[in-house]
Amino acid sequence: RNVLANKARLVTTVLAVCLGVAFVCGTLVFAESSAAAYRAAASKDFAGIAVTVTPKQPPPGAGGEQAGALDDALVRKLAEAPGVAAARPAADGSATLNDADGRPLRAGKAWANLASAYVPGQDGKDGRHPLVEGRAPRDGGELAVDSGSAAAGGFKIGDTVTLATDGPVLKKRLVGIVRTSDSRVTAGGTLAVFDKATAQELYASPGRYTSIDVSAKPGTDEFRLAETVRALLPADRAEAVTGTAQASRQAIYTGTLTRGHQKMPMVFAGVSLFIGSFLIVNTFTMLVARRTREIALLRAIGASRRQVVRSVLWEAFVLGLVSSAAGFVLGLGIASVLPGLLSTSQDRLPDGPLVIGPLPVVAALGVGVGVTVLAAWLPSRKAAKVAPIEALRAEGRPPTATASRVRGAAGLVLLAAGGGLLVSLTGAKDASEANLQNAMYG
Repeated sequence: RNVLANKARLVTTVLAVCLGVAFVCGTLVFAESSAAAYRAAASKDFAGIAVTVTPKQPPPGAGGEQAGALDDALVRKLAEAPGVAAARPAADGSATLNDADGRPLRAGKAWANLASAYVPGQDGKDGRHPLVEGRAPRDGGELAVDSGSAAAGGFKIGDTVTLATDGPVLKKRLVGIVRTSDSRVTAGGTLAVFDKATAQELYASPGRYTSIDVSAKPGTDEFRLAETVRALLPADRAEAVTGTAQASRQAIYTGTLTRGHQKMPMVFAGVSLFIGSFLIVNTFTMLVARRTREIALLRAIGASRRQVVRSVLWEAFVLGLVSSAAGFVLGLGIASVLPGLLSTSQDRLPDGPLVIGPLPVVAALGVGVGVTVLAAWLPSRKAAKVAPIEALRAEGRPPTATASRVRGAAGLVLLAAGGGLLVSLTGAKDASEANLQNAMYG
């Protein structure tokens, strides 16, 4: 009843707690939704791949024998194994493309600057890199890129493209533009496609591959197929993992993209709750001051100090519960708009539905109710110290102008912080590269 009777004074307090809860919940829902979207995207990347074979990390002093484990002979051996539908070799690595003005595309992002070999199948086409324009590269002087990189770099067929790998800067003629569903590229990365011999020389060794993807015949269990494949591999030189495990690894790897994007809303959540705690203390202190006579009468008719404390904390609990519920709903709205605010032409977050797990719900109640009740603890202790004799005195004085100014100033600070956050989120389109680099590399 007291909370409702003073609702006009509690609006600022509810707003502060509500915004804090909203940004905590919105960030958690955004993180869970992004992780689920990355898992779904990675699953698409490895659709149809039951087992992936890669060289093992060589022990110290082992030389380059590990890189030579995956060759055409092993590809044929795996293709003939029971339960195997096809074995597709790959020679993958990283390469940084320069745009038409000589500026690097996605500079310093090795995880997103992909390079691969065009390895045609029996039909003469590479299913991983379907051509949308031009033709496949045929020798070391030619190159194909994905359509997104071609648009971002201003490339067209016949242009000379400059790129860098681990070795010297290379110049190659663009002969083809390909399409790819790789989630690392669709999230804003780049893809350079070489002829098979060039890619092998750059990323493995002549005649060797960096991986072999094995697809299963219908009805074949991928875990049993993995055991079959392992039995055919050179001892201690190659390993086989299931496509499901590979998809999980890639989802975790590329999912680190969201870490930098989660910092700004979490910072604002902390600011909102910090300001809210002061507003709660101020509000409940005013309520106690206005109800001095009422509390004294309760003490006079036998109410204990503990009962008075419980009464004030119960009001804080109700306030926190209402603020948490409103903040949770607002947080879902924040989570739905964050991907659009944080995505740029270079950092595109994957699409997917909102995923609402138990953590955001628990966080809403824990943060909203917990902060409110804790902030009301000091005023409740002050209320418990009201002596019964106070009932004989005049009713509590109204809050001073100073208190009102404090509340007003705190509200203005909160609104300014909110406006600053919106500006920062909009500005993330220009600063996302730096945020992501910090998240990926510390």
